[in-house]
Amino acid sequence: MEHLYPWHKLASDLALAYALTEDNQLQIATELNKAIQTSNVQCWQENGDPIRGAVPFDQIRRRAPHLTVAEGNAWLKRNGYLQEWVPLQSVVSPALALGSPSLDSLNRIQAERKTWRDVAWGYVVKVFTTGKYTTAKDLYRALEQKIGTPESPFEMGIGSNRHSLFLRDISKSVSLKTIQNCWAEIKSAHK
Repeated sequence: MEHLYPWHKLASDLALAYALTEDNQLQIATELNKAIQTSNVQCWQENGDPIRGAVPFDQIRRRAPHLTVAEGNAWLKRNGYLQEWVPLQSVVSPALALGSPSLDSLNRIQAERKTWRDVAWGYVVKVFTTGKYTTAKDLYRALEQKIGTPESPFEMGIGSNRHSLFLRDISKSVSLKTIQNCWAEIKSAHK
């Protein structure tokens, strides 16, 4: 049997590995909690015995359903998440299962992590240059209007990313506040 992890570890590990916002972490944890309550995900007790059927909300803390990595990743895929769950070692017991990530692999994941600037900075500066916008809000509205064009890396955010430009490649949103915070840099990049 694969190593078992407490169900809530999936959301916390994804948040650390992919630098998710607290809202995104809470959304994943809430959806997984609902799946456990409705038996839409296979869970086990800590001792390895399978849990048959739904786990009522009031018992989730007492029973602490556990997941395998394979079941957690299957649940993520079924629910449209692009991230892959790799349990982080820092909170795993000393009896680690074979194949758990090392500190080196976690550092590599963090080094490879892209930011919105890696994905969309050039496009934002290009839109600014072609439009000659006077405020960050005007630029942001122009970026929203260009959603769906072939060169735009953005999608309109939904759910917890509502009212934000969403970058599916890195599963991150860019808010008006982000553009406002970078306004001086955007203007200087144009020169």
